Amino acid sequence: MENNKAWKAPFLTVVFVFLGLFLYAKIADPIPFSLTSVQTTQSNLFQVQGTGEAAGVPKTASFQVGVTKTANTPDSAQDQTNESANQIISELKKLGISEKNIKTTDYSVNPQYRFPQVGESQQISGYTVTQTLEVKVEDVDLASRAIDISVTNGANLVSGLSFVLTDEEKLNLENEARKEAIDKAKLKAESIAKISGIRLGRIINIEENFGGVPIPLRAQGAIEEHKVQTEILPGESKVTVTVTLFYETR
Repeated sequence: MENNKAWKAPFLTVVFVFLGLFLYAKIADPIPFSLTSVQTTQSNLFQVQGTGEAAGVPKTASFQVGVTKTANTPDSAQDQTNESANQIISELKKLGISEKNIKTTDYSVNPQYRFPQVGESQQISGYTVTQTLEVKVEDVDLASRAIDISVTNGANLVSGLSFVLTDEEKLNLENEARKEAIDKAKLKAESIAKISGIRLGRIINIEENFGGVPIPLRAQGAIEEHKVQTEILPGESKVTVTVTLFYETR
């Protein structure tokens, strides 16, 4: 009897524990239980920037020249304007500028009114005709002469002078600036790694940004044979490239 009592007591205890858990689960919420599996991959990256610049003198210039004439009738104003414009085009072609690089961008006819006296109605006093030509000069050294020729032959409006890089010139400058930027970035990375004790791995990514710093145009007059001639200096066009190199570290 004593042996039966000895094993019955623990057995009953276990039964009551399980019974209590069963009743609790039925009455209350289930006992929370979860198992989370986390997988992490650590990648140590080191980044460094470098900036390169390249400058070149543009070989192409463009500008606008205009002829404006006023006469009593629109026909007369047109005839005068067209005569001057045609003469300008002819002389520019003689200079070596291709016809495809000369185009009309504006042509307008506007009446002019005189201020009426008291009691009078407004009256037309004449007509103004304006023709504007856009000229592209592929040899920038001819820009000054092209402007002078235009003015000599009747142009009384000159504007929009600009110097531009061709696509090939721009690409060459970008490549030159890019190489300098990468070389500087690598040199900086190696220097920092040596000082800090970082061990550089391979380059896994490269980012770059472009920028340009236009140099202001300069124009001045040069006296030659008692005549002031236009002298246009294109200056330089600068391309800036900033690269960011991303290294693995070991």
